[in-house]
Amino acid sequence: MSDKKRKQVAQVRPSATDAAELFSDNRPWEIDLIMVTNTGAAAATFSLFHDADGTTWNTSTALLYQISVDVGEVYMIEFAAPIRNNKRQGTIGYQVSVADTLTITAYGNAEGDRD
Repeated sequence: MSDKKRKQVAQVRPSATDAAELFSDNRPWEIDLIMVTNTGAAAATFSLFHDADGTTWNTSTALLYQISVDVGEVYMIEFAAPIRNNKRQGTIGYQVSVADTLTITAYGNAEGDRD
């Protein structure tokens, strides 16, 4: 899959601070870039999680935990080796400290996607 062109697979601007799903797919998939943009009026933190076979989004599945993003800042995570998931139950989750402040966008592809 990694030889395919990167496309946007998920985007969310959380309106709550509870952990929630950013992306899942019933096909094998990979994520190689995540951007977190703060367009709010205050700094905020975010956490990202990968649970290969479910929806546990806490410190046990954290990829990045409580990363601070200042107002106007873009935090870009480009994975040298993509996050891959071959199980139907796998998910990428997120959690933010301030609602309506951060936009989280994920790029990658899923098996069967067209270039």
